[in-house]
Amino acid sequence: MSLPDKDSPHTGLRRIANATGILIAAQILGAVLQLVSLRTVQDTLTKSGNGEFFWVQQVSMFAFFVMVEMGMTSIATRMVAQQPDTQDRIIATFFKLRVLLWILASLVVCVFCFVRSPQNLSQISIYALFSLIGARTMILRPVLEVRRRAQNLQLLPAFAGLLDAALFAVFIFTDASTLTPFRVMVWFLVSAVPGFVIMLCADQQWCSIWSEPLDRTIATALLRESFPLLASLLLLQIQDKSDTFALDFFHGKEALGVYAATMRIVAQGGMLMMVLPTVISPVVSALRVSDEERCRVYMIEGLNITLLASIFAASMILALVQPLTFITAGKQYLSHSAEFSLAGWTLLGSMTVAYILALMTAIGEQRKLYAMVWTLAICSILLNLAFTPHWGAFGAIFSKLITTLIGTGVGLVAMYSFVRDKSLVRDLIRIFLVVVVVAPSSVMAREGSQMLALRYALPIFVQHFIAGASVCAVFGGMCVLTQLVSRREFTLLKSLLKRA
Repeated sequence: MSLPDKDSPHTGLRRIANATGILIAAQILGAVLQLVSLRTVQDTLTKSGNGEFFWVQQVSMFAFFVMVEMGMTSIATRMVAQQPDTQDRIIATFFKLRVLLWILASLVVCVFCFVRSPQNLSQISIYALFSLIGARTMILRPVLEVRRRAQNLQLLPAFAGLLDAALFAVFIFTDASTLTPFRVMVWFLVSAVPGFVIMLCADQQWCSIWSEPLDRTIATALLRESFPLLASLLLLQIQDKSDTFALDFFHGKEALGVYAATMRIVAQGGMLMMVLPTVISPVVSALRVSDEERCRVYMIEGLNITLLASIFAASMILALVQPLTFITAGKQYLSHSAEFSLAGWTLLGSMTVAYILALMTAIGEQRKLYAMVWTLAICSILLNLAFTPHWGAFGAIFSKLITTLIGTGVGLVAMYSFVRDKSLVRDLIRIFLVVVVVAPSSVMAREGSQMLALRYALPIFVQHFIAGASVCAVFGGMCVLTQLVSRREFTLLKSLLKRA
């Protein structure tokens, strides 16, 4: 039942290149489908209903990611790649171990929900079932994809994931007039079934999973190698979810619904930006052994691109906050422009943290990030206690912004300890200058375009076009002026994609 091994280096390189292209295309298309679906959900549900929906997701993801995932998928993928003769037993053991861990985590989640919010117990039960088989969760679907991902055969997993997103979109649009948080959870579950069945039947995996016993030696190895990652994952989840718990505790589900609307949009934007670390991670991992100097160059240039993309996205959100809020969340959130504007700038810190985490892990230097994950968790708790009770959703977003920026600073110190290149410091100063100029320019572009529209009776789309074009001009001019974008960066990016 093993997939055939390719027999030439040229074919292997072509497969890696194809896998990268498939991953990028699937990630972009999946994010767009998810964004469109969530817009319908958020526009239909009340703010309180949206808050319930988000609370169930966050509680479930916290428990399942910490108690079930534990960083185990990458370890299993490596074991399958290194031990092809026993891959059926590894996958069968991984599958059954995940089911046992999921049962334990589901019991914990349901008991917590029964004590804290019993009215949401049915929703959290359905979402737990979805988490077991969903493409965007980290429980059984990654197990079924291990064999193919170990050989960079990404087409079928990507198709199955997109099928989930497409079916969810169809179900949500069809049921838009009667949506409730519970029905949204049901559609999540139903839309995940076909993709799960496809991956279960692919290469007749269900036969090996059924016939192979749970190997205690393999299960112990998976747990033992995952355990050192558990503390870091727990701290990162605390940082990511403490806003939700604090806001729900102090202000309830309606305020949480506003926060959810802003964070879901930012999350989809972040998912698109994760394409870069997805592509660059295997490249710098290989260069760490063969050409460490070039490895450092790619890491710095990739960081610059990540920061600039985040600044550009945040600036566009700031300048076009009203139309973007309507397009992505619906008219009931138009009065929350301040929250959406601030949420856009959380991309700057969160994407940098994600980039540093991915790249430092890829080169085997993740131990240097302990200070960063501890800083993120502690600051998130303290800042949420300080700001969320008084400022509501805005306070939770502000806490996330400051937390991720502080964590970014600690992470950059860790990254500098590896690259040891003063150009990193120079580029960060230039990026700071870009923020100082572009951020206020975005506000001026928004206000100026409104004044022009009123004075000359311009159509609304012309007003937004002027604001967006102004931000693009200022941002592009600053990138060129500070020499952050030049022919060298395009050459390096082209080289990177070729290597991928």
